[in-house]
Amino acid sequence: MNKKRITILVLGVGVLVCSTLFFYLHDQPRQPDVATVGGEEVGDNLPLGKKQYTHPSYLFSFYVSEEVQIESRYEAGGAETVVFTTPGTDPVQDFQLYIVPYSGSTITSSQIIKDTHGRAVTEPIEVVLGSGIRGIIFETEDPTLGRLREVWFLMNGHLYEATTHIAHEAWLAGILDTLEPNRP
Repeated sequence: MNKKRITILVLGVGVLVCSTLFFYLHDQPRQPDVATVGGEEVGDNLPLGKKQYTHPSYLFSFYVSEEVQIESRYEAGGAETVVFTTPGTDPVQDFQLYIVPYSGSTITSSQIIKDTHGRAVTEPIEVVLGSGIRGIIFETEDPTLGRLREVWFLMNGHLYEATTHIAHEAWLAGILDTLEPNRP
């Protein structure tokens, strides 16, 4: 075979492989319905079995299982806590997301000490969440709740502190991997 035929053959095989991957990846089951959270439409073309949670004020969204229940409560200083719970799981699968206005450009150790009420922080690691959002992940120990996994990140002028039981860290990681900042 001459060089020209080999080149054409290699290009042909490459196009075939790329086409197959493209159609396979784009043909995964999707849920065509528009999901609602708090009575408002939040998106369409959702992954099967998921709903999109979009916070109406803080401009972010991510996917959670359809059965997840969501409760919000406002805190002092303009903060808010949003609790995500999967009912019927034993132990209860949940996480809370504490959101507070934050003017800093980095998460400081003094902020961590303040918000964890002085609990020991172990295994702090920098991570990259969905959409390239940088954060820090670490473990704390609560006298009542036991070992906790915390993921903190900055976005849109706020500090976000996601906390769950250590047994649910993989579940939380899957949710935060879908995190998207929403632009006004």
